[in-house]
Amino acid sequence: MKNQEINSIVIVGRGITAVTVASAIAKSMPQIKITLIGADDEQSAALSMLPQIHEFHRLLGIDEKALMQATQATFKLATIYQDWNKPGHSYTQPLGPHGAATEFVGFHHFATKMHQSGDNTAYSEYALSAVAAENNRFMHPQSDPNSIFSTMAYSLHIDATAYKQYLLNHVLQDKAHFKTENIVDVSLDENNGFINSVTLEKGENLKADLFIDCSGNAASLIEKVMGVGREDWSCWLPANRVLSTTIKSKGEVMPYTQVAGKTKGWFRHVPLLNTIVREFVYNSDEVSLAEAKNIITTGLSPNTFSEPSLRELHSGQRQQHWSKNCIAFGSAAADFEALEMSNLQWVQVAVQRFINLFPDQSCHPALVNEYNRLTQLELDNIRDYNLLHYLSVTKQESMMWNQWRQQPLPDSLKHKTALFSIHGQSASYELETFLEGSRASTFLGLGMWPDKYDPFLDSFDIEDLKQRFDYMRAAIRDTVIKMPSHRLYLEKYCE
Repeated sequence: MKNQEINSIVIVGRGITAVTVASAIAKSMPQIKITLIGADDEQSAALSMLPQIHEFHRLLGIDEKALMQATQATFKLATIYQDWNKPGHSYTQPLGPHGAATEFVGFHHFATKMHQSGDNTAYSEYALSAVAAENNRFMHPQSDPNSIFSTMAYSLHIDATAYKQYLLNHVLQDKAHFKTENIVDVSLDENNGFINSVTLEKGENLKADLFIDCSGNAASLIEKVMGVGREDWSCWLPANRVLSTTIKSKGEVMPYTQVAGKTKGWFRHVPLLNTIVREFVYNSDEVSLAEAKNIITTGLSPNTFSEPSLRELHSGQRQQHWSKNCIAFGSAAADFEALEMSNLQWVQVAVQRFINLFPDQSCHPALVNEYNRLTQLELDNIRDYNLLHYLSVTKQESMMWNQWRQQPLPDSLKHKTALFSIHGQSASYELETFLEGSRASTFLGLGMWPDKYDPFLDSFDIEDLKQRFDYMRAAIRDTVIKMPSHRLYLEKYCE
């Protein structure tokens, strides 16, 4: 019987997405020959990740301390939004939970009851991760459930170029082959439409059992060869450019990503050890490149920032991420605004899903269909979560903000919003990257309090709840005061 196992894989692209995908496959299936081809032209200066990165690093056997030492990484406890709904509005979205979900009722229901009694305390004051972030403090979480530090959750900010190099040096090592030439021709099987081989610029013909497209927006295989179209999200997410610059930084290091609303778009600041990466997200129909460069460098001293680099943003996803023996990752498969997480976050999750559904050479349709179903659902949920942040925006200064505010919502987000607005309940969808607590925190941070709380809480005395909440806030404040500064903790941890 002919061997049907996957023995060889060609990956188109040599950027951080390709290296991430190759690292995961090489670690899980070292017997497979992996070849990465083409240019390394993927643009990404800094990564702002979610706690799921820890699972991916465990898969690869990555030591956190060694990684941080090599990549100028910092810890991330939260995302802080400034001037978002309107000038002066801000809120903190922590990675860790708020309060405690007692009596089988989510904590946001308790907060809603308090809010309806006249309490205007910021919801973030009940989350240790949020208060620590706001005060530039950090300590690792503890596993003891009786410790307040068990409520901490964190992730990392990482220099993208250094992260890629770390994966090359410590994970891929000699487990992959690299070729710099681009593809000039692709041979398809005339019977089943599978890719048989690709021909490179110097004439070399590469055969493989599986082809992975990590070529970015070029989508060299998944679109140009396999003919798979895109589901366009620009009607909901009209930003189509990301301009980035790296700023020299001294002093305290923020343990949070900062997102700041601007007149014609928004900034994202990702702090690394001695630099801050600033990104300006905007629509090129409204803002010229020259104006964007002026906006992103406003307030910066000369010689303290790098020449801004531009990346096109095409919000949407493939109608199929996997077609026959070709699968796409990164912006070849999907692209979206990076509010609280970078695109690479879902790549890490998606490649683990692919490994769990790993095919033989037949690429059975059942596996392909299941991967596509799960991945499309996951990305729809990410899209909805990003869109949620624009629901209460009152800015009307620019075309882009107006489009965000006026565009009809996807049906899935309409349902999620209505359910929370009426009763504080969260729709349970498969494969939510941002879980119920995060979604509730976003609603409340945006000022979108539900009309009702869980009726179970009618039996709770409001004065007793006030005392509990006062005690909780005091315990969090006292804990944060005793924590070391983020920079001091980093210096000791990475020495």
